[in-house]
Amino acid sequence: LVASPLAAPAASAPPAPLAPAPADGGEGGSKGLQVPVKEGVLPNGLKVLVVERHEAPVVSCVVKFRVGGVDEKVGQTGIAHILEHMLFKGTDVWGTTDYAAEKPLLDRTERLYHEILAAREALPLEIRRHTEVLDDILRVSHALALAEAAPPERRDAAAAAALAEEAKPLLALDPSVQRVFDLEREFCRVQEEADRFVVDDEDWQILERNGAWGLNASTGADSTQYFYSLPANRLELWALVESGRMRHPVFRQFYKERDVIMEERRMRVDNNPNGVMWEQLNAAAYTAHPYGSPVIGWASDIARVSRSQVEAFFRKHYAPNRAVACVVGDVKFEAVMDLMRRYFGDIPRQPDPEPVVTREPPQLGERRITAKVQNLRVPQVALMFHRPALGHPDMFALDILSGVLSSGNTGRLDKSLWEKRIGRIFAGNQDTLYPGTFVFVGTPLPGKTLEDVEKEIGEQIARLRSEPVTDAEFAKVRNQNAASLVRGMQSGMDLAQTLTTYEILHGWDFINTYMERSAKVTKEDVMRVAAKYL
Repeated sequence: LVASPLAAPAASAPPAPLAPAPADGGEGGSKGLQVPVKEGVLPNGLKVLVVERHEAPVVSCVVKFRVGGVDEKVGQTGIAHILEHMLFKGTDVWGTTDYAAEKPLLDRTERLYHEILAAREALPLEIRRHTEVLDDILRVSHALALAEAAPPERRDAAAAAALAEEAKPLLALDPSVQRVFDLEREFCRVQEEADRFVVDDEDWQILERNGAWGLNASTGADSTQYFYSLPANRLELWALVESGRMRHPVFRQFYKERDVIMEERRMRVDNNPNGVMWEQLNAAAYTAHPYGSPVIGWASDIARVSRSQVEAFFRKHYAPNRAVACVVGDVKFEAVMDLMRRYFGDIPRQPDPEPVVTREPPQLGERRITAKVQNLRVPQVALMFHRPALGHPDMFALDILSGVLSSGNTGRLDKSLWEKRIGRIFAGNQDTLYPGTFVFVGTPLPGKTLEDVEKEIGEQIARLRSEPVTDAEFAKVRNQNAASLVRGMQSGMDLAQTLTTYEILHGWDFINTYMERSAKVTKEDVMRVAAKYL
């Protein structure tokens, strides 16, 4: 249980047309609605999903990789998120004015970084054990080297002088400290030399000049995705850019970008009450499974990771047989497959990495934590309960249960907390590849406490365990879930995101079977899963 603000969930898109199911059914049966997906697989394992929509001459495209924070090892958290950034740094063709001249400098910076790591390990044991002193050595040596290596137009002489003064007592600790400072100075000098060849955001510039919009990427626990929309007659440009990203990315400016990510972590987690809450909550919920580690990574892991480690992770996980590409819009399936074969077909597949085998052990009792954070305006209480992964039969009943408890202003918890003037609530599932959590988050109104909110949540859970939902509640939630599913198919991008997400987690055709399988849930099923999981 953690007190902290929570961001509101994103709004859904407006409804979209669907095709009726085939008369002979299939798993979804004739009662369902069907998305007319055409599927192809290249010999190297890349799966391609296409939905033809000819209403407007545009396409929405997603490339989603079967890799996320869950695939990282202890000591290397945050690598998938780092790669989200690095895959926008260009290739051996774009993002550089002269890759032949740039590459030796990039290689030199990597060798120097490993020499820096070795020099840190060679510091006397009493310095390495004194973490505050060691942190000061690492911080000052790097900041001073950056300040001294900066080009004249960016150089801050006053800041460099202040850092040089701060360095004097650190250098006096032991002669080995000087080695760290010298290597940092050479590292930053070579890094600046390599930067002379960089063309920032050249892939973005090319795409935007050709009418692309919504360019973005994101990393989650189970997947990493790159997505944007563009005119249909520029689909070949998308194939060129994304195949280049998969075939031969160049991780230029790696260590500068790593510093940017450290700042992102400070902003989104360390100095953000909402970020603190979710990081602490997940760490408490998972004692063994990697879902307990933050996708952005632990700060100490980010600060130490090398470009070599990230490149090895890329080669292992970002192969065509670990990806699914989806195109929705004014295209023909055969033409899309021709493009995919021409641009992606020669990218070699890689051995499939081992899946996560660690299972979260049964929780033997309640775990309760309190996070005290600065700048907290409104306290919140959050409760997590373990539940199965997407596709498990009980997930359909849990979806109904979620809607009964919290669905806008009409769920049981929404109404009871508001009518009693206790607070506001959110409850729900999140789709995951491995068993995840069912979450409640509540905010007390002025004059009420977190204990008041928690008490009401407990009472409503007990009610669900002991008495069936009403016919009206059951019908309302089923209609809401069906409407939400349809709304999520309105825009081409929303549909492409949904299809690729389901493909990673369970299989894309989950979208065509969900409504029929959900319709089989009974009131007794809802009571059963409430008793089993909550």
